[in-house]
Amino acid sequence: MIREICKTEVFLAQKAEAATADDPNTAHDLLDTLIAHKDGCVGMAANMIGVNKRIIAFENGGEYMLMFNPVIVKKSGPYDTEEGCLSLTGTRKAKRFQTVKVQWQNEKFQTRLKTFTGWTAEIIQHEIDHCEGINPSCVSGAFPPRRGKISSRSQPSPSRCSPWSVSWALRCSCAKIAHFRSRLRANTFTVRACCSQRTATACAPRRRRSPRARRRI
Repeated sequence: MIREICKTEVFLAQKAEAATADDPNTAHDLLDTLIAHKDGCVGMAANMIGVNKRIIAFENGGEYMLMFNPVIVKKSGPYDTEEGCLSLTGTRKAKRFQTVKVQWQNEKFQTRLKTFTGWTAEIIQHEIDHCEGINPSCVSGAFPPRRGKISSRSQPSPSRCSPWSVSWALRCSCAKIAHFRSRLRANTFTVRACCSQRTATACAPRRRRSPRARRRI
């Protein structure tokens, strides 16, 4: 059954649960949805159809493969690239590896181990990132929610928020405002003194140049 593509980033950022023998229907729906989008998609993870299970489907040399609980056990040949995602708009930068060794389970939940290279290896890495909750949008600036405790470095130090520092900041702000007001008063007094003079040359407005006299860029 073809399912709707999930585009909720909060859901995509969640780490997938391990797949079990009760999930073959989800795998078949994932494969059907991938084939339905074959013109613009070469791989999908189960969370892309709204199921938070560790299942991926992808194209491999003209054929489609299903993997339950895939894990990369070895990788080599790092390189940088840009990838698109059916759940997100645009492309995003990513670090991939030319060769990966993957351990997974087939539909009978028999453990398999195989090495993939090139384009197929990149597809597998992208889909496993989905399973890990590594949303591709985090590379473009939209970060998934943090897990675990917040480190002490991210918390403001007490000295920065002490009453003395706050009062000092207020004093500085008040001093700047007072200085600005004094300058404004001085300028106002100068303008009034200038305009009070009767001489024609003191406050005579300058003539504006006609538009024709201006240089065109």
